[in-house]
Amino acid sequence: MAITLDSNIAKFDVNGEVTSLAPRWTRWKRAFEYYIVGKGVTDAKQKKALLLHFAGLEVQDIYETLTDPGVPSGGADTADEYGKVTRTLDSYFKPQANIPYERHVFRQMKQEPNETIDQFVGRLKRQAENCGFEDRQSEQIRDQVIDKCLSAEIRRKLLVKGSSLTLTNLQQIARSMEAVATQARQMENAMPNPGNPTAEVKRVNEGQGKHKSTRPKENRQSNKQNDNTRNRHRFRANQNIKTCFRCGNEGHIARDPNCPAKEATCNKCKLKGHFAKMCKTKPERYQREGSTTQPNSNKVNNVEDNEANYIFILGDQAESGHVNVTVGGVTISMLIDSGATCNINGKDTWEFLKAKKVKCQSEKTNKSVYPYGSRQPLSILGKFKTISEVNGVETNSEFLVLDGKAESLLGKNTAIALGVLRLGPRVNSLKMKEDITTKFPGCFSGIGKLQGYKAKLNIDPEVTPVAQKVRRIPFSLRVKLERKLLELEERDIIEKVLGPTPWVSPVVIVPKPSGDIRLCVDMRLANQAIIRERYPVPTIEEILQNMNDSAIYSKLDLNMGFHQIELAEESRSITTFVTHTGLYRYKRLMFGISSAPELYQHIIQQVVAGCEGTHNISDDIIVHGKDLTEHNERLEKVLKRI
Repeated sequence: MAITLDSNIAKFDVNGEVTSLAPRWTRWKRAFEYYIVGKGVTDAKQKKALLLHFAGLEVQDIYETLTDPGVPSGGADTADEYGKVTRTLDSYFKPQANIPYERHVFRQMKQEPNETIDQFVGRLKRQAENCGFEDRQSEQIRDQVIDKCLSAEIRRKLLVKGSSLTLTNLQQIARSMEAVATQARQMENAMPNPGNPTAEVKRVNEGQGKHKSTRPKENRQSNKQNDNTRNRHRFRANQNIKTCFRCGNEGHIARDPNCPAKEATCNKCKLKGHFAKMCKTKPERYQREGSTTQPNSNKVNNVEDNEANYIFILGDQAESGHVNVTVGGVTISMLIDSGATCNINGKDTWEFLKAKKVKCQSEKTNKSVYPYGSRQPLSILGKFKTISEVNGVETNSEFLVLDGKAESLLGKNTAIALGVLRLGPRVNSLKMKEDITTKFPGCFSGIGKLQGYKAKLNIDPEVTPVAQKVRRIPFSLRVKLERKLLELEERDIIEKVLGPTPWVSPVVIVPKPSGDIRLCVDMRLANQAIIRERYPVPTIEEILQNMNDSAIYSKLDLNMGFHQIELAEESRSITTFVTHTGLYRYKRLMFGISSAPELYQHIIQQVVAGCEGTHNISDDIIVHGKDLTEHNERLEKVLKRI
């Protein structure tokens, strides 16, 4: 049979890098075998001749000097001519493979910028053939992909799967996420661009330059750097670089539910949803708005250095806001302004205080005070420090003295310190009468048990029970754990398990700052069999709406509320947990059960149903009434129910 030799297979380079000789020979031989299969060559002698021909003269010379190593372990030799030549050449090239070095190369491999996960896995598979991983090859490739992939988003998704993740599942997940990322990027690119990005940055810079800063040069330089950093973020976003504006990482966008900054609190602005390095709040700039003075306006705005102080003088509009303040031993009338951050006196008031020999320490100041809507500062003569007093309450305070006649103004901080200003709603605390606590002594001590109610867990029978092993606990915590188990057993919250049980969960011990411990049961596997019950939980707005006309309130906090609900006998087995002292199970509702919050909310709602002026959110029960009599009647009714 005639064969046309039109192969693109290059001659095998026997003089190449020694460390890669074995894998290069394996790849070359694989390419050759694909070729002869495609050509339909089946004769062993022809295959041998073609292999030596395509491999080149150097391989032919090496082969002529070698002897056939024979069949390993003395078995029967069934190899044909082609099998013998490949066996001979394999014995020459493959023993030169260095397994530790090949594994080192494998560990150094990482995903390239324009490489997909599938392509990365392919490279790893080719290298793994030379590493001797044997039956652990897929596991090693999986771990290398998780460690060396470029996308942090994909890495987090894969890590969630844990040890159950297979290489096939890994590729499916990564392939899906890469496709979604590409589609989202195409959709974002298709959105209309409102303008030239460069022009937008220019407008931002021009807008920042409209107001002349009065800060020192060092501060202006710092602000300029901060502004430039923010502009770079805007510019990069406009250049279609997929960077998350919450955390600053590339590879995902802010809508990604796995973004690490989505639930984080910014250390700069204290708002939720981003890191401080990506915070877009600007450094405080104190700009004076407007250029003309508004008629009949005596509001004053004060600015000092880097701290903004705002003062609003209301004049005749708030006569009832005046209070007599003893300033340095001299009593004067001052207007309380909850929006002011400093105290003001006019020159006439200052002269009056001096005539009365006020006790104070006066000094000069470089503060500037601007009337609202004007660029012209008011003249400040100076300031003085003294002790202010109202109704026996004293505080150290500072006053600015304006040139001319001005209303004496008491700022917010000083007014609060003197007790003449209170921010927030007024709430009067009333101690409960002793007859309430004595009438229901069992409600105010220990851990109770709600009578007439048993919590039943709905368990899916199709979920196979899992009995987990005991988790070893540090010896330093074992004594505390034993005491905690004894305490819970004495309180009738848990009981020992003596017979076989299908469900067993491990425990987690959490030390408390007080030195005690918190016993937690890891119910993650058990919760897979518990069917959650969906009961609606009332919102704060709904409860507040029903409390509009009330004036007296009481809040009942159920001590260890879950443990006050008894578990039905058939629902206790799934709560079994193991410790170094043996098996226990809960007799009461416990934290960790996925359906416990909804179940508990529903039971307490049933308990207080029909009690007017009573609402609950979980273990907090609020009782309210229009007056003390109505409130006490409602409270007694609730306590009787409990």
